[in-house]
Amino acid sequence: MNELTVRDILNLPFMDGYRLAAGASGLDNPVHFPNVYDIPHDAGDPVLDELTARHDFYLTALYYGKDNPDYIYSVMEWYLSIQASAVCIIDLYINELPEKVVRLCDEHRLPVIFISQQVPYSTVISNIIECKLSLERRRFVTNQLLALTSEHTAEKEKREIIRELNPSFSSHVIAFFCSGAEPLQQKMPSDKPLYYGITSLIAEYRDGILLAYSFHRKSDSQLRQATEEILAYLREQLPEIRIGISDTLPISQLGDAISQAFVAADSADFGQSASYSDLGVMRLLVSIQGHPAIQKYYQETIAPLIKYDKENHSQLFVTLCRFIENGADYKRTGAAMFLHENTVRYRINNLKEILNYGKSEVDFLETLSMIYKIHKLLTPSTHTSKEG
Repeated sequence: MNELTVRDILNLPFMDGYRLAAGASGLDNPVHFPNVYDIPHDAGDPVLDELTARHDFYLTALYYGKDNPDYIYSVMEWYLSIQASAVCIIDLYINELPEKVVRLCDEHRLPVIFISQQVPYSTVISNIIECKLSLERRRFVTNQLLALTSEHTAEKEKREIIRELNPSFSSHVIAFFCSGAEPLQQKMPSDKPLYYGITSLIAEYRDGILLAYSFHRKSDSQLRQATEEILAYLREQLPEIRIGISDTLPISQLGDAISQAFVAADSADFGQSASYSDLGVMRLLVSIQGHPAIQKYYQETIAPLIKYDKENHSQLFVTLCRFIENGADYKRTGAAMFLHENTVRYRINNLKEILNYGKSEVDFLETLSMIYKIHKLLTPSTHTSKEG
């Protein structure tokens, strides 16, 4: 989740029982701050431009609009002129919008919401600000995690990041990475975040959710029990996910644990888990992901393929990814992409003409698999581009 939206605010507990009167297509409008506008409206007043802010969530009782449809229309035009994110009306004086106002707000994607007069302005304002601060914290943590797993971050800086992420981390860590068919950010509620103890961390990471569980040394049986409890917790909170599990590492290697869990999740089926220790060649790639040879391969092989797709409006790269994910099976890949099997064959044959892969069919499949694995390792998202 990158920014606070109207939709996020409507999902907060204090908004229970709200009524959306217009502008349903604008629910993803970004919200900067809550604001209040209850003074008599004069569109010609030059002071208005100095007192108002754009992209705010405006609260009002519209007292001066009762029995005055033209006044309401004028106020909504003004809200549109300042690019308000939404208008939230306390149902004290009016509880319906004139039809022409509904049409105006629908056309310009301005959500107009009615809430009960029993909800104080202070409750609305404080809850929105708390939600915004929570999102900013989550964004900060996500950026810290990306830096922690980057080969460009110095070891000293990584140690500082680990301390900032959680000063209560214990000596060792196991990372669990959860991914779904779609990005999981919406599964991280801003008003009640997931939690698994003071020595752990749960955060958004690469379109999924990461749980870093730290502990002092445990016996093998204790560790297996803790792992099973965490898996049960994650599946209860986030159904139909796949979970990757890292090796047990010193907390100083938290970045490596995160990378291991991220890679392991990709080999699991939905509803299942996979351990990094059970992977094959991907373990080798993780261990050398910062090596110049990996970067060179990406720049010489993968980047040009992505560029080719962009310039030719083709879908070769995403087809490659789905082909590998579906066991190099043309029929399964076609079903997954809603394409005819022959379309998949055509695209794979195009890849043969574009890529340098050796001499045999085995060489070609190994090349596709390597491209897929390196791309998953080096890019910040678990989801490839639009399919079809």
